[in-house]
Amino acid sequence: MLKSVNLFSLTALFVLASACTQGDGPEEPQKPEVPENLVEMPSGLQYFDNDVGTGEVVEAGVMLRTHYLGWVIKDGTKDLYHDWSKDSTKLQWLVDDSYEANRPYIFTIGQGEAIKGWEEGLIGMREGGTRTLIIPDSLAYGDEGVGNDVPPNSNLRYVVELLDLRRHAIPFEVPVDARREKTPEGVEVIHVEEGEGRMPNKGDLAVFHVNVWGVADTTLYNSTVEVEMKQTVPVGVSPTIEGLDIGLLRMKAGGKARLIVPPSLAFGNKEEVNGVPPGTTLMLDVELFEVRDAPNEDF
Repeated sequence: MLKSVNLFSLTALFVLASACTQGDGPEEPQKPEVPENLVEMPSGLQYFDNDVGTGEVVEAGVMLRTHYLGWVIKDGTKDLYHDWSKDSTKLQWLVDDSYEANRPYIFTIGQGEAIKGWEEGLIGMREGGTRTLIIPDSLAYGDEGVGNDVPPNSNLRYVVELLDLRRHAIPFEVPVDARREKTPEGVEVIHVEEGEGRMPNKGDLAVFHVNVWGVADTTLYNSTVEVEMKQTVPVGVSPTIEGLDIGLLRMKAGGKARLIVPPSLAFGNKEEVNGVPPGTTLMLDVELFEVRDAPNEDF
């Protein structure tokens, strides 16, 4: 014979069990919500795009104009990814604000003009975008800190808005195994990157960028890169710098080359021309984008 169930006792046991599970014990900490587009670098840097932007992509040698907010990360907080600009509890951690004084920071990336976390974390960002950087102290101010605002060994959090960018002239990095040749006229051609397109013939239109440096002290005399103005000229027809046209005839479209041009094939030995002292050997860094057929004229 089955024994009858004491419903009261069963109910009491259920309530007691519920009370035990809902006691005052410690709650498990919630894991921080991680953005799906978070990138974690081997250096310890983390970043994600708040807004991707639609403009040009940042690469080494580009000049950036930025606005930013910067915080010191304190108290071992794991709350790194939400919008701190709207969090009053993080206001006391804010140590850098370009918006308040309306003074954007302008610098050339890859030249050591910003902390390492910026140098690494802004590469690949698009103009018009906003990016959050979580920067370890080793990529910030290290064991020195900055005054009273940034204690030694502080991790930092920056939100950077990329207002605009322009390319800045920096010399090519020449591979040790770059192909070198010297033309009969005396121009040294160092092929930094071999192109895969066509080579120009005399009279063909070449579309290129060129930075003009002095060999002796790498003084920059002219740059189509900095004014963002590609040149489109017929090769070998009334050249301003004869050595440039000689070098272009040795290149293929899509390639980069460094040309070492003696004064006799540049601006000569007699007088200053366009700020270039007489007798200056020039170093021309040339990127050849395109070669077009010669116009229907006799050359």
